[in-house]
Amino acid sequence: MSTEDVEMTDAPPEEEAAPEMVLPMVDDKLLEDVKSMGFPEIRARKALMAGKTNVESALDWLLSHENDADIDEPIPLVPKPKSLGSSGGEPAVAKSIKCVETGRLFRNMAEAQAYANRTGRSNFEECTEEKKPLTEEEKKAKIAELKALAAARRAEREGVEKVEDVDREKKRREDGKESIKTKEQLQKHQRVREIDRIKREKNAEKKERERLRAEIAKDKAERRARGGKLAGKLGVGGDAPPPPP
Repeated sequence: MSTEDVEMTDAPPEEEAAPEMVLPMVDDKLLEDVKSMGFPEIRARKALMAGKTNVESALDWLLSHENDADIDEPIPLVPKPKSLGSSGGEPAVAKSIKCVETGRLFRNMAEAQAYANRTGRSNFEECTEEKKPLTEEEKKAKIAELKALAAARRAEREGVEKVEDVDREKKRREDGKESIKTKEQLQKHQRVREIDRIKREKNAEKKERERLRAEIAKDKAERRARGGKLAGKLGVGGDAPPPPP
């Protein structure tokens, strides 16, 4: 049998290996900064996964979600991103955003935008220089500043809650007074109706007594007219019986 007669078949495809599952990627440096303030890694990661791009916004998110029921639940894993092959002569990669006016570096555009909103600066450019990590002294000062900010925000929130509690208590008292007033009005109406009923009953009794006195006076007059004798027994209702047929 010649090779031409041999039926060629495609080789079976190789099975693709299951992707490695890892935690979602976050800024490792920023993660360490948030963890250094005493927050568990899982909470710090969730703050960064929520899109927070600096310690201040991550702290604000953590304070707002610290009582969430699922705050400490495990983070679902995701497939590890595939690394792309590269060849020589790679262009320079921007590692930071730089404020041209002050020379200050930022890790990303979100940090630069937050700085621009605070200072009014508007001239920024990409930079190949990597933002240097904070020194221990700078880190301690930053942590103290952020803790003070957190305490101020907590105090502000507690102040708002206290005012809301006062308002709720005031409303509860006003509602209670209104309820008492309504109850008193109902009781007053009931007393008025009861007094009116008693008056009607007394008037009816008075009229009945007057009717009976009138009947008695009539009987006496008839008796005197007949020499002390009645014409007959009183009928039902006090009326004289009808004459015999």
